[in-house]
Amino acid sequence: MSDKSSSGKKIKHPIQRDIIAGSVIFVILVCVVLSMHAYYVLTDVLTSRYEDLFEDVLMCAEHKIDTADLEECIRTRTASQKYEDLQEQFDYMVDDFDLEHLYCIIPSNTTITNVVSAVSQKGRDAGETHKAIGEIYGYFPNDELKRYSSFWKNDDVTFFEELTWDGMFYTGAIPVKNDVGRTIALICVDVSVTNISDLIMSYIRPVIFTILLLSIVFAALILFWMRRQIIVPIRGLEESVSRFADNSHRMKDIADLELSLPEIRRKNEVESLASAIDKMSSDMQAYVKDILNVEDRAESAKKEAEDMSTLAFRDSLTQVRSKAAYDIKIRELNDKIMDGTARFGFVMIDLNHLKAINDNCGHAKGDAYLIGSCRQICSAYPHSPVYRIGGDEFIVILEDDDYDRRDRCFSVLSGLFSKSRKDPNRPVWECYSAAAGMSVYQKMPGETAEEVFRRADAEMYSDKQFMKKAAATGALVDRGRELAGGRQ
Repeated sequence: MSDKSSSGKKIKHPIQRDIIAGSVIFVILVCVVLSMHAYYVLTDVLTSRYEDLFEDVLMCAEHKIDTADLEECIRTRTASQKYEDLQEQFDYMVDDFDLEHLYCIIPSNTTITNVVSAVSQKGRDAGETHKAIGEIYGYFPNDELKRYSSFWKNDDVTFFEELTWDGMFYTGAIPVKNDVGRTIALICVDVSVTNISDLIMSYIRPVIFTILLLSIVFAALILFWMRRQIIVPIRGLEESVSRFADNSHRMKDIADLELSLPEIRRKNEVESLASAIDKMSSDMQAYVKDILNVEDRAESAKKEAEDMSTLAFRDSLTQVRSKAAYDIKIRELNDKIMDGTARFGFVMIDLNHLKAINDNCGHAKGDAYLIGSCRQICSAYPHSPVYRIGGDEFIVILEDDDYDRRDRCFSVLSGLFSKSRKDPNRPVWECYSAAAGMSVYQKMPGETAEEVFRRADAEMYSDKQFMKKAAATGALVDRGRELAGGRQ
């Protein structure tokens, strides 16, 4: 097919050439994307399989340990009969599950001490022996020591990669706890990352070859189909439109302008394009109407977005302002601090006994407790914004008139909670109890809204501790402690 149009001008970017180039790019992209996807899927699958294997091995190893006997062996650095049996079990599991290492250690900030270490049959045949109880492993970087030490307090299996002198390993670790729940050692299992990568590549190579072959075949079929269905009909359509353009310069009566299009029976977009050109005027009118409809829908969507934004800044349960609104307000206060116009204070409020009410009376009563407590707060501060910043945490931001009468408002708040928490005629979920603390902005270098919040939070915590002590001695009546079991 010629690279020139019906008017004789050379076409800079023939569709056929662009389709060929696009097909090549398509084949490359499909191969790269699908190969990467297959690689990551296989990696996730194999990693998940190894993690399941690690969990089974670690749980099996943990169940085989007599913690009292192992503690005594660690203390005396002497192997008991149970220790010897455990050593044999570790060796068996290394061979049976095809693991690199299986070992039990005690990490510290400076060293890693061996407790039990397995040796595979291959290692034993090569003369490798077991490490002794209490033997110190070779040099470990400080970050590795800290990593192992951080697993000491965990309850579940932890998975991680580590680089050692022997290569890169994928490791699972779980702490061994004695009868009183104290961790006495750490069981670890390793498998070489190189082995995992080799296994992945053994799966991925035939997948890549298949993807490449199918992509080439698909691209060739697409090229043939597009030439027959699109390129040839478009060239005929282009020639007809060019003749129409030449004739339109000589026509004075628009009724005489007729567009003679080639017969296109493809039942696709090219046939639709020919029909669209023939009735361009009516389509343009419909297009303008569509533009106006789109503008109306855009305006409606904008209003809906504004409504959703309003909902995002309000807590759905208590109807006070949300954490998102609080974050924006903090930025506004810090801007006022920067320009020297700041004058505000914080009241931090933390509700007591919410968990106990949820656990003992149900979450519906817990929600009622939250709503009622929030009403107490709003009643004490009718002209100040109230924010719910946590499950049972609220904060009031004092400005203007409420800032000037902050001490009185705080006294009202304390009185409301004091009255409700000891009312014997109320159900316990209506005996609202809370600790509160207040702090105000002080014009000093380095002062920020966050610093004012921290002081209010510290005052609240101090109040909570005071309430605990007073309730414990009977100096303070708080009916919510009936559910909390004596805890705030």
